[in-house]
Amino acid sequence: MKMAAMFHSIAVTTDFSEISRQAFLPAAVLARTLEARLQVVHVDSGPEIHTTWQCASASRETSELRRATIAEKLDRFIAEEPAFRGIHPMPKLIVGEAADALRALDEREDMDLIVVSSHAHEDVKHFVPGSFAARVIHLARCPVLILRSFAATPPSEAFYIRRVLVPIDFSPPSMAALEAASSLARAFGASLEILSVIEGGDPGDEGTEQTEKLRVASAGLACGETPRIVVRSGKPSEEILAEAAARDIDLIVMGSRGLSPVEQITLGSVAESAIQNASCPVLVVKEHLVLGSGDSGPDARALETTAGPMR
Repeated sequence: MKMAAMFHSIAVTTDFSEISRQAFLPAAVLARTLEARLQVVHVDSGPEIHTTWQCASASRETSELRRATIAEKLDRFIAEEPAFRGIHPMPKLIVGEAADALRALDEREDMDLIVVSSHAHEDVKHFVPGSFAARVIHLARCPVLILRSFAATPPSEAFYIRRVLVPIDFSPPSMAALEAASSLARAFGASLEILSVIEGGDPGDEGTEQTEKLRVASAGLACGETPRIVVRSGKPSEEILAEAAARDIDLIVMGSRGLSPVEQITLGSVAESAIQNASCPVLVVKEHLVLGSGDSGPDARALETTAGPMR
């Protein structure tokens, strides 16, 4: 599968909250620009159980009525959303536990991109173990666009992708991210910046070597103007955020193997740090996209170094 053709089908999730609505405009802009099919997905895990007497199984009629009511609400929610005018997105109601529902969405619907709003508050970072956004990254096989939303912030009236940053360490996940970033930069007419971080002090000769490797990696990219190549030294998570802030980046694209059970507890990965702290959206791309892509992009195996992937 060629990365340039990876975004044909997009899903945006909603729980009917105003915070989840903040993902609608970015999803709509992506669908228009990429000429992609858009689905608006609501996952219904059933009524909340507060007391033991509520545990009795609901009748089939009650369940069908609940589904019909939610489906009607989803239709109305979409019809009343200004961002969706002229797009006609498809409503998708999935019934079941979140984990099973997400697998079904990704596998049966053949999604190319899932857009999700990560609920947050100004005083508490909310990308936490067990959160819906964390489960989407862990379970989805396709790329996931995470938008940090705030309860006090109304939906933006604009969404732009003018400058794209992709940190790479030459691992398969980061090479997949490079291809995805190039594809999006080309589609939006955006500039592309490729960043490599060498942990430690002055990179010296290693920095020169890394710069040359980045040039080789970017040579086959069809992203319009020549990508800007940057090599920094320091802690990867800090340098990525510093570069994004300094360059007024609109989108960070990162490779990830996903969240292992341990990572869901520690939340210590570079990708998760970007999701928690970046002021712009973060697109997370999984490793398998490059492992099965044949000759569609730079040879990750030839360029791979001893550095581990930016998970």
